[in-house]
Amino acid sequence: MDNVFVGDYGNNRVQKFQLSSPCASTTKEITPGVCFIRKWGSAGHGDGQFNIPYGIDVDSHGKVLVVDNGNSRIQKINNDGSFITKWGSLGP
Repeated sequence: MDNVFVGDYGNNRVQKFQLSSPCASTTKEITPGVCFIRKWGSAGHGDGQFNIPYGIDVDSHGKVLVVDNGNSRIQKINNDGSFITKWGSLGP
């Protein structure tokens, strides 16, 4: 099963979907073969909060890297949405 992470910049959060059919009973089918798993984050400047989350990647250990554009940083998040670390700042 493949996971897809979406930077929902309009709502300052990240959403996790799974490409699977049928969906597990704990998930919600969005469209055939696409299941909503969870969402995390909110607007703000704290750990795990976002201001225009724009780009997302997943490292070789399954950790989610989120470009927190409006806060000028990268946040590293566990696959379940729990905050790990952050780095970066606004440049000159």
